Amino acid sequence: LTSELDAEKKIVSTLREKLQKEEKLVASLQGKLAAEEERSQKAKSAVKELEAKIAETTKATGKEAKKKDEVTKAESKTNNADSEKEEYILDLKEKLEETEGKLAKSEERLKKEQEQTEGKLAELEKRWKQASAELEKVQKQVRE
Repeated sequence: LTSELDAEKKIVSTLREKLQKEEKLVASLQGKLAAEEERSQKAKSAVKELEAKIAETTKATGKEAKKKDEVTKAESKTNNADSEKEEYILDLKEKLEETEGKLAKSEERLKKEQEQTEGKLAELEKRWKQASAELEKVQKQVRE
């Protein structure tokens, strides 16, 4: 009975460790998502500064057509970068949702297994008490 109980405890411990690993993975993905969003904001600020400098240069040199072309190219690059960033963010969000789903399933499975283990433990304790009572009864009869 003790070895069965120890085996059940080990299973519960293993499942808890798996759950903690899943939670760490979720936290890591959330951190990566936040860092990517911060980089995106910095890139947008840099593009705005670049556009402002281009506008000043255009007025000063009178080469407006050339500068407009550069602005268009910068906007195109920004749009491409934004698209790639958005794809990356969507991908990270999808992975986060998958991980959260796995985590929820793991938590549910762990809870069920824990309930089963607790039920088995209660049954084992009940049997042990019955066996102890029978042993005492037999010992009492032997003494008599």
